[in-house]
Amino acid sequence: MRLTLILLSLSLATAAAGASAPSRRAAPDLLRYAGRYPSDRISGISFRTHPLVRAAIDAAAPAGIRGDILSGQVEIPIAVLPNVIIGHSCEAHNCGSHNTSVAIDYRTREAAVCRITDGRNAIWYRDGRVAARNGSCEPEEIPASIRFSM
Repeated sequence: MRLTLILLSLSLATAAAGASAPSRRAAPDLLRYAGRYPSDRISGISFRTHPLVRAAIDAAAPAGIRGDILSGQVEIPIAVLPNVIIGHSCEAHNCGSHNTSVAIDYRTREAAVCRITDGRNAIWYRDGRVAARNGSCEPEEIPASIRFSM
């Protein structure tokens, strides 16, 4: 009986210590998200919440729009272009007017974000400032000035 209590105490102490230890899970390589949706999880981390993606959005977008980037309910699979991985989402039933993207150079981690809110004017940002304007935030429509500078 006494041995059982000692083993039970050790077992509970070990479980409690393990429960309080912080998770040190490494974030997956961004290229593993290619072809998946921004909300899909790999090792418990979505592209939307990946530390490199969050840091890229914080670096590229003005503070007032950071929460909008990749917040849409409708997503397309993450695309990989030469040196760039790009996630895109839009507002349900209003994709043409409200959509966003984040493009990250997976070698340098430089980033650009795009936001369109009026259905006509996509604005691409880098370093918190407007970097380009075109008609779309779609992965195939990254302006040359953004794509080639990354």
